[in-house]
Amino acid sequence: MENSKTNNMKVFATSNPADDKGTEVPVPAAYRQYIVPVNHGNHSCRRYDFGYIISQEIPVGKHTFHRFYTISDRSITLYPFHDESSIGIMYNLKGSYSCQITPYTELLQTRTGDYGPYYAPVGANEVQVGPGFSGALQILLQTDELLEGLAEVIPDMKILLNLALQHSPKGRPVALLRMNTVVRDQVNRVGLYDPKIQHHSIYFHSILYILATELTKHLHEYNRQKSDGETSREKVERVHDFILESPSLRTCTMDYLSQLAGLSEASLRKTFKQLYNQPIQNFVRTQCLQKAADLLRQDTDMRIEDIAYEVGYANQANLSNAFKAMYGMYPRDYRRSM
Repeated sequence: MENSKTNNMKVFATSNPADDKGTEVPVPAAYRQYIVPVNHGNHSCRRYDFGYIISQEIPVGKHTFHRFYTISDRSITLYPFHDESSIGIMYNLKGSYSCQITPYTELLQTRTGDYGPYYAPVGANEVQVGPGFSGALQILLQTDELLEGLAEVIPDMKILLNLALQHSPKGRPVALLRMNTVVRDQVNRVGLYDPKIQHHSIYFHSILYILATELTKHLHEYNRQKSDGETSREKVERVHDFILESPSLRTCTMDYLSQLAGLSEASLRKTFKQLYNQPIQNFVRTQCLQKAADLLRQDTDMRIEDIAYEVGYANQANLSNAFKAMYGMYPRDYRRSM
C-alpha cells in the first residue's frame, strides 16, 4: 500500500463502475442527519430505480472513515470498489449484509452489531443488501504505526498486512465479532462530530485508537476461544497456513508460532513433522526462499537486499547463500534466467 495517500472506496450498483446507472442528487432531507458535518472529505448521494446510495469519506490522517447507507425497496447487490489493496474494519450499523470478498469463496452473513477486519484486493467486491434502510462504517487503514502495532500483537492482522504489502489478489476476512458497548459508543461518536466544538484530527484519531484497542482485545479472545476448541492437528494446520501466507524468518520463529498454535514448541515440532513429513523450520526456510523466487520473477525492479528483508534474512549475502543452496544459482543469476 502507498503511504502518500489515503485508501478510497466507492460503492456502485454494478461490478463495472463505468456501467453504474446512478444519478447524482442532493441528499434527501430525511437522511441528511447521517452526513457528518466535516470540513475535510466529501459525500455523495446517487439515485437508482431501487432507491438511494449515500456515502461519505472522512480522512483521518492516513486512514479513511467511510460511511455508506442504502435505502432500497428490494434486495439488491452492491459492489464496493477499492482503488488499491486495502485493510479495513467493517462495522454493520443497521440491516443485514451478505459479503463476498473477491476471490474469497465463503459468503459472510452479517447482521446489525457485527464487525470485523478484512483484506480486500483492488477492484470490486460483492455485497447483498436486504430491503429497507441499511448502513455500515468502513475504516480503511494505511500502513503506519497503528497498523504495524496491531500486526505485532495479532497474528491475523500480520497476515492482512503482508497481503496488503504484496498487493495480493486474494481477499481475506479475519473474524466476525460483535460490538460491545464501548465499540458501539465509539462508532456512534463518528456521527456526533461538531466542527464548532471538536478538533477534527484529535476527535477522529481518539475514536480510531479506542476502536483499535477494542479490536485487539476481541481478536485475542476470539483466537483463545478458537484455540481452546481446536485439536492439536487443527492448531498445527493453522500454523501451516500462516507460514504459507506470511513466510518470513523474522516473524515465523518457533516462539511466535508456538504462541499462535497455543502449543509448546516441542508439541508443535512433533505434530508438524507427523502431519507434513518435514521439520517445521525446514518448511519455513523453504517457503521464504520460494517467496524470494516469486519476488525475483514478479518484481524485476525490487532490489535483492529488499527481497532479503521481506523474507526475513539479515542481509543480501545470507539470502544469496541460502538461495543458491536451494536453487543452484544466486538470486541475481536466477532473475537474469527468467
